[in-house]
Order: sequence, then C-alpha cells, then structure tokens
Amino acid sequence: MTAVDDFINEPGIDAFAPDALVHDNGREFRGAAAIGRWLDEELHAVNATMRVSEREVVHGIEVVTAAVDGTFDKTGLPDPLVLTYYFRSSGPKIGALLIVRNEQRHDA
Repeated sequence: MTAVDDFINEPGIDAFAPDALVHDNGREFRGAAAIGRWLDEELHAVNATMRVSEREVVHGIEVVTAAVDGTFDKTGLPDPLVLTYYFRSSGPKIGALLIVRNEQRHDA
C-alpha cells in the first residue's frame, strides 16, 4: 500500500484522503486541516521516527507495529515505545488510521 509506505517513510498529508480520520492517544482528528495540524504538532515538531518491526494485513486492514522515537517528552513511557498502527485504505489513500499502544499481543 503506497500511502502507508509514504506515511511510514515521510509522514505527510498527501497520504490521507481529504475526509480521513486519525485516532491517536484517545484523540480524534477528522479531515485534511485537522490531520495536517496533528502531523505538524505530533510528528514533525518532535522529529518522530518509526522503526517497523512487523507488518501484516488482517481483513483488509494494514497493521504496522513500530518502535517510535523523537524529541517528545518520554516521561512514564516504555523504552522503546512500541505502537501499533491500524490503516484502512480509501482508494489509493489512507481513509482511517488508529494508533494504539498495546500492552501485550494475544494470539490464538
């Protein structure tokens, strides 16, 4: 999925559909303007980087697990900070992105 690759390598608004939804850390951002502000404040301003450790597609949802680093306040966060990104496409763009800090993965 090119839009997901674009987001992972260089997070930018062009990867998202105009009416996309992002849910990050209990906060929801809808539409290009809100997602653009989220990208600027939450990723670009703190030099966020992602080191992908796992990637799979589950029922049409791309699931990416990555260690995240940057200049953000890490007080109380685990080291490394591992987040799971759940991407849902909308044509060639990201239609929805849910970001979760999973404590533990449970497989069948």
